[in-house]
Amino acid sequence: MKCFYRSFALGIALLLLAGCQQTTMTFQEIFPVNHLTKLEITKGNGEQTIVTDKFKIRSWLTGVKATKFTPRKDQEEEKGYLYFVKMYEGEKEVGSFTTSKIKNYYYERNADFEERIASLLN
Repeated sequence: MKCFYRSFALGIALLLLAGCQQTTMTFQEIFPVNHLTKLEITKGNGEQTIVTDKFKIRSWLTGVKATKFTPRKDQEEEKGYLYFVKMYEGEKEVGSFTTSKIKNYYYERNADFEERIASLLN
C-alpha cells in the first residue's frame, strides 16, 4: 500500500510539472482576435505610432496568425523591448505584447515577427 501512495504522489507531481510547461504556440492561439480596429506600436526608443487602417490591420493579422512562438527555457525578467504593441477592438484594449514577452512568458527571438511589426510603421 505504501508503494501505491508513493507512485500516486509521483504521478501527481509529474502531472503538475507537465501542466506548468509552456509549449510552442501560434499568435492566433495566444490571441484569438479577429476584428482589431487599432494597433498602438511603441518602439524601444519611445516613438509611438497608431495604426487604424482596417485593411493594413487585417492584412497584418492574417500574416501573423500562424507565427509560432517558442518559450525560452530561461524565463528571467528582461528589460527593454524592440516593439511594444497594444491591440484594440473599438476603444477596448484586447491584448498587448512586446517582441520578446507575450502574456507573462518570454519567447525566443522571431525576426519575421519583428519585420511584420516594422512593416506597419511604413
